[in-house]
Amino acid sequence: WLPFVMSDVTLLHTMLLLSASHCRSVHGPNVHAIDTITLRGWAIRGINESLLDRTKLASDELVAAVFNMATYEAIFGDRDTYILHMSGLRRLVEHRGGLARLGLDGLLERTLLWIDSNASLIMGFDDFCFPKAMFPSVYSHPPPDPQTF
Repeated sequence: WLPFVMSDVTLLHTMLLLSASHCRSVHGPNVHAIDTITLRGWAIRGINESLLDRTKLASDELVAAVFNMATYEAIFGDRDTYILHMSGLRRLVEHRGGLARLGLDGLLERTLLWIDSNASLIMGFDDFCFPKAMFPSVYSHPPPDPQTF
């Protein structure tokens, strides 16, 4: 996973944003001097640039960056922005040809379903953003576990 994350600056920015935000939520606002607002801006700018680049559009790195941003919004942000990221993620997955076409030997697919399961619970949704009827998968949504999300 780490070499994959390090292979793309936008994906790295999203992971740093999640990590810095989590660290701050656990240890308090003065635990580090990382400007998460700037980091969030870099991540969003990188995602937007990747969406305009035919070589990066719907790449595994872009899919992972967007699901990281959706995770960030589910935990630290707001519902509307989470929905925006998940809607974009649905379009990326459709563009790729479905969940089974995501890479890393099923890791991205399983991670996306885990995020969908946990974020749906946290956000109070009645259904998943990636329901099995619309997005067939050999994997099932895992039971949500907010303690590990």
